[in-house]
Amino acid sequence: MIHTTWQPQQLQLTAPPSVVAVAAASSNGSVITLRIVNNGTTPLTMRVVFEDGHRFDIVTERTLAAPSGDLSATNPWWQPDLITPSVTTHPWTLNSLLELPAASFTTATFHDGEMSIVSE
Repeated sequence: MIHTTWQPQQLQLTAPPSVVAVAAASSNGSVITLRIVNNGTTPLTMRVVFEDGHRFDIVTERTLAAPSGDLSATNPWWQPDLITPSVTTHPWTLNSLLELPAASFTTATFHDGEMSIVSE
């Protein structure tokens, strides 16, 4: 998940204390990736706010989460895909939210702008 969404330019962002988050942009600024770790035991809902008011149409989210919050879960040899990232690409509007499962790592890839995130 990290190597497929890597971007060279780190961006400033404001994030709530309940998550660890970083944002980076492509060298020409046309792609922005937000990486969020929810270390908590409960799911979180996040809104992404672009400071310049920029709007975009599509986001691709990749999320790796412990099944049912079980941090000791593993992929046994007979179920090698038990714990794998989910990938969704969907429309994005000003009212869209990121759903972050408990004990998860999420990347969200957008286009253009600078961002901050706030808890719902």
